[in-house]
Amino acid sequence: MRWHRSNQKRLATQKVVQREALINDAALFKAVRDESQINIFMVATGKNKTVFDGTELGNIINNALISRQLTNHTTGYVTWTGGFLSSMSSMVVRNTEKYHASAQLQLNLKNPFAMIAYTHKFNEDTKAKIRIKCGFLGLHLLYGCEHKVTSLSKLGAYISIGNASGVSLEIRLHRHTQTFNFPILLSEVFSASAVFYGTITPIVVYFTVRAFVIRPILKRQNEKNWKDNCEKFSKLVAEKKQEALDAISLMMDVYQRNVSQEEQRRGLIITSAWYGKFTSDFSCNATLSQLTNVTIPVQCLVRDSKLILTDATKSQLNGFYDPCPGEDKYLKISYEFRDAVHEAVFSDTEHVRIPKQSHRISTKIS
Repeated sequence: MRWHRSNQKRLATQKVVQREALINDAALFKAVRDESQINIFMVATGKNKTVFDGTELGNIINNALISRQLTNHTTGYVTWTGGFLSSMSSMVVRNTEKYHASAQLQLNLKNPFAMIAYTHKFNEDTKAKIRIKCGFLGLHLLYGCEHKVTSLSKLGAYISIGNASGVSLEIRLHRHTQTFNFPILLSEVFSASAVFYGTITPIVVYFTVRAFVIRPILKRQNEKNWKDNCEKFSKLVAEKKQEALDAISLMMDVYQRNVSQEEQRRGLIITSAWYGKFTSDFSCNATLSQLTNVTIPVQCLVRDSKLILTDATKSQLNGFYDPCPGEDKYLKISYEFRDAVHEAVFSDTEHVRIPKQSHRISTKIS
């Protein structure tokens, strides 16, 4: 009988069983069993989800999780853990584009605690975090900030304050899939000076290193990439430039007729138009090698005192070309309409529609 039971158990553990059934239009039961153990036993009803994890089907289940979506951004969890150190935990999590907040209450025999955590996302690169935990071991506070240094690297600094752990500073460096932690014990007991210097010092060091080390390195790298792109695309840019000049020479008759018609009706006259990479003040004098004059092509696109361009790249327009491949490009247009001077700057993929009253920069021309 014992041999029969052990043999039956061995055969059962080698069998894979998957069962799926719909109950009350929204219930799902699924049991999966492999050669060694039951991996997941799940029951889901509507927005409720219950997950059980046991070592063998039929034995006492050691872990259970129930979750429910409360709102579009808020989810509630109730977790029970069996065994010698059994515990019951409830948690509410709210996650949006700007912040991530959670509140947790856990009851157990060893160290019951309540915890609140909040992470604010300033932008895609920077976020700040604060966490407060209160239990039998006392109060514990953690706060810090994390910043994306490069596309693959993140640098963070966190201050940890606790009755039992004292004051410590932890530097975290995330590089691709690796994480490096550098804990520094500042004080074995609570100290206001340790908290102050532990907070200020990483900020000062970071901005100093960023200003004198990181930014110069990134600037040199960008300049090198720009020079490499110039050498790589110089021949292609020269060919496209010649094609654009040839196209502009064929537009002269259309351009003159267009200007004559617009002058008669006091309509839209393009006085200057530049396309390419500008300086920070959008000056046309400092980067002429990265700009192209497109006054004639833009004027030829005027119809009935209106200029309308789609949100596609402007380098594909007739008489245009890309003077700086790989760089952010803009289209700067100065024009006259109803004898008043206007000016506007558009990004390369921005919808263009002129004239507009908001573009006006001076009164009527005398």
